[in-house]
Amino acid sequence: MDDFEPASTIGPGGPGWSFDPTSLRPRIDDLPAFRAAHRDDAALPLLEELWSGRPEAAIRHAESLLAGDDSPRHRALHADVLRDLGRHDDAIAEYETLVAHATGGPQEAVMVQHLGKGLFAAGRVAEAAGAFRRSLDLRRAAGADPALIASSRAALARAESLLGESTGPAGVTIRSAVTSDARALGDVNRDTFMETYGDRLGGQFWERFTPERAERAWRTWLADGAPRWVALTGDELVGFAFARASRPSGTHEPVRDLELHSLYVLAAHHGTGIGQRLLDRAIHPGEPAQLWVADGNPRAIRFYERNGFRPDGATDDGATFNGLSALRMVR
Repeated sequence: MDDFEPASTIGPGGPGWSFDPTSLRPRIDDLPAFRAAHRDDAALPLLEELWSGRPEAAIRHAESLLAGDDSPRHRALHADVLRDLGRHDDAIAEYETLVAHATGGPQEAVMVQHLGKGLFAAGRVAEAAGAFRRSLDLRRAAGADPALIASSRAALARAESLLGESTGPAGVTIRSAVTSDARALGDVNRDTFMETYGDRLGGQFWERFTPERAERAWRTWLADGAPRWVALTGDELVGFAFARASRPSGTHEPVRDLELHSLYVLAAHHGTGIGQRLLDRAIHPGEPAQLWVADGNPRAIRFYERNGFRPDGATDDGATFNGLSALRMVR
């Protein structure tokens, strides 16, 4: 088949893998099945590392493939690795070269789709939507496999959902936090901690974490000018999120440059999509990042897994997180 994008890039996926409609990336769910289905593919070692969320291990396989066969497919896979390493400018430049070479040929649609995913990962969502729309038009005109048409349509829908009005159909607004939000942020911070952790944090924590102290902490954070995001229903602040440059945690050095520091939504608004919208503002969809999450919080762990994060084996016994044991997740 001339279009070498997996035909099942939408929906359940293929043997041993599935498609993540949030990050627009494939992921391996059953490694033995995946290996069996791709045993004759020279790119298997690269795909195994990349689709398992290990681009730093995939890069040597990508370079080895290119050294032996500088084909458009191998160049596109190399660009995919650069994308997942966070080298967005390099990846997009390679995608654009591939698109230019493929224009008017049978691989134009798939190269444009790759470019769209690179733009999407870089946070250039409007440009990504344009690429996905172009790929969709090309595939329709060529009478492509329905699964490939569905892939472009789903990617376009994901990008367009992020480009929608800041106030969604449920009346939820996502905006940058401002200094005047400090009191409400302090209150929501305390309330979400109580709902999420309760007595696990111990009496001494709650004695220290007073409403006044929470408000002062938020005033300090908001004064540094770093982007922080809040969710409101009407005039009520119901959640917040922010990311920052990764820092060491206990004995653990960071493994990604960017870290999701906080994402909390009041329990009454769980399941409404607010958490997803906050995450997409704090970290570009698919962008490499890390986070720490309490290991007794299965709801949060499942949410992050749906967004492409996976535990990397690093744990903290609670010394860093107010006595709560935590695990690190990365993508």
